[in-house]
Amino acid sequence: MTDLDQAQLERKIRLLSLTTLAFQNIGRDLPYSSITDVLQVEPSQVERWVIDGMSSAVQTEAATKLICTVT
Repeated sequence: MTDLDQAQLERKIRLLSLTTLAFQNIGRDLPYSSITDVLQVEPSQVERWVIDGMSSAVQTEAATKLICTVT
């Protein structure tokens, strides 16, 4: 079993939450406010999380066509 620290666990949970939110909004706009609410982050951090989420999805080959627009 791998030892993960609190920051690593929070990052993984946020990435999973972001992925779930994106899949729930396929084909629709996804406002920053929805992302900030789900991830519990400041609006200034949304872009970083979206980029990180997309990068993580590609790296793990878990990405499918994610068709939503972050607005």
